[in-house]
Amino acid sequence: MKIQKIFYYIKSVLLLCKESKSKINFILSLLRLNSFYVFKNNLNFEIKSLLDLLILKETVIDDYYQLKKIEGTNPKIIVDIGGGFGDFSIFAAKLFPDAHILVFEPNPILSRFLRWNVSFNNIKNITIHSYAISNKREIQIDISGEPTKTSMFFDRKKVSNTIKVKTKRLPDIIKKNTIDFLKIDCKGGEWDILSNLSSQELTKINIISMEYHNQYIINLDEKIVKKLNQRYIIVQKPDIFDKSIGHIYATKK
Repeated sequence: MKIQKIFYYIKSVLLLCKESKSKINFILSLLRLNSFYVFKNNLNFEIKSLLDLLILKETVIDDYYQLKKIEGTNPKIIVDIGGGFGDFSIFAAKLFPDAHILVFEPNPILSRFLRWNVSFNNIKNITIHSYAISNKREIQIDISGEPTKTSMFFDRKKVSNTIKVKTKRLPDIIKKNTIDFLKIDCKGGEWDILSNLSSQELTKINIISMEYHNQYIINLDEKIVKKLNQRYIIVQKPDIFDKSIGHIYATKK
């Protein structure tokens, strides 16, 4: 498994180098002497860590959330729950300039980072909301580690820095919009978001593309599949290195 990971990282570096506008700048970013990565299509991201580079590779180059599957369908509303530093939402804005993209990112560090990347790319069709999506009125999140690993699930004895964040319910968003594409990556908060959606509310979401995290909730993937199975065609793909996480792509029947 370790050898497989090494080959995966080498391949990732080569792909990122190939897709970068400037090979020199890419090498500098690998060495942490430069904090920017620029794609050949001029999408520009400020990055804070090597993990951010890997996230960019998976989201944009690998099309992890399978956004390109809906090219030519003219989506009007795309929702990004767990916006991070803007990798998905900026990629979506580039692919679908006529779509309105709603982004939700409660971590204040990532939210500032996200706003900067959106502004730097001069993108006008993204609206950023600095709160979480949850059925609870308020949740507490861990912000003591790597920002892109922010979660509402943590060991209170081991975590040194947490904050309470305001929330909004997904049904309240659905009341106002039919969602053409819903992306979710919120490190264990997936079930809190989806569990109370009614069958009628699910009819207003055309595609759900999400990462699940069984390490936070046992058999979470099975719960999600059971919840969506009646109304969606589901494709599930476990992570090749960590079977506790994976991707679900659900298309409305």
